[in-house]
Amino acid sequence: MAQHASHAAFGKQPKHAYVQWDEAVQWGCSLKGWNCCVDKGIAVRPYDLVRLRHALGRPSNEITSDETVTFAWHGGLLIGSLAHKPYTPGHVACTFFEEMTNVGARALRESDPDAFAALPERVRAAADAPAKGEYRVAGLCGAHQNRPEVCRAFPYQREVGLVLADGTLEDVRARRVNLCGSCALSTPTTPREVVATEDVAEYWRANDAFSAVASYYRSRGAGNFDDPRYRRLPLPQADLTQLWAAMYLPDSDPVVRERYPEQWRAPLDIEGDRAIHALVLEHALDRLDALLAQLGVDSAALGTKGAPDVPRPQLDRLLDPSREPIPPAAPLTFAPERRVDDAPRPEATADTSAA
Repeated sequence: MAQHASHAAFGKQPKHAYVQWDEAVQWGCSLKGWNCCVDKGIAVRPYDLVRLRHALGRPSNEITSDETVTFAWHGGLLIGSLAHKPYTPGHVACTFFEEMTNVGARALRESDPDAFAALPERVRAAADAPAKGEYRVAGLCGAHQNRPEVCRAFPYQREVGLVLADGTLEDVRARRVNLCGSCALSTPTTPREVVATEDVAEYWRANDAFSAVASYYRSRGAGNFDDPRYRRLPLPQADLTQLWAAMYLPDSDPVVRERYPEQWRAPLDIEGDRAIHALVLEHALDRLDALLAQLGVDSAALGTKGAPDVPRPQLDRLLDPSREPIPPAAPLTFAPERRVDDAPRPEATADTSAA
């Protein structure tokens, strides 16, 4: 049963609920980070890791080697997640969570004026607050510009029933995962507007491409399912994991290293990241096809028996920046209110009165 919570802006509603992309909601971020960064499992998919390289200024193999990102099998595919660090007794926070206090804000103003100037206005104002003692002002993100998709869209998530090889999406829904927000700061908006301000569409397209590749992998027996009806490739578990892990390690791809040497040093490179992600996924498909040919296994004898065939994904269409990853806004279903000066006027007639 869904948990309920009382909230000044939302009233009593299920904490987790499906919503319409254009329905009226109230939203405002308190900047505390307690609902989004504390005691949360934060998923990392291949494109997320491409972007995190810029936030940390390090290649992907280093980020995974020190376990900033770790991996586990979920739903038959390999998924990464961000590491945690201790927060308060009994609680953990995201490894990038940086709590700022009024005292910390004052210290940062002295030690690094440029970094202080980049802080949100509410945090800067706390440096001169008259309150005595130290208190929490905000929970900041050490990877904010390149944070993962689930963080960018919070408290909304996009759920897709099916990603087809040509980029078509079926059953795209919006799900609210938390009732966070400050009643003093919330303003009228819609879920569509909330996610639009975070530029999350690039991430969604990239995740659609990964989902299509994942479907192709699973259909060819490269999934990791316990179901005895699933017909898996005759591979050791370690080799299967390595196949998937390569999608998370762009800097281990020789073509990426040749074309984009140390590209991760740039603070932001969206076009480069998109190209790198496309290369890595294309090579992942090539490796699986080559492996099937090498093993001499008929793909029709792999995967879930009776499931429809999954064609090789068209990555160029899936990653096309013009492709919309959520349904367009519904058209108006009522006529706009007519203004006085829009009212129809009688046709002019000739003046036949005597001069």
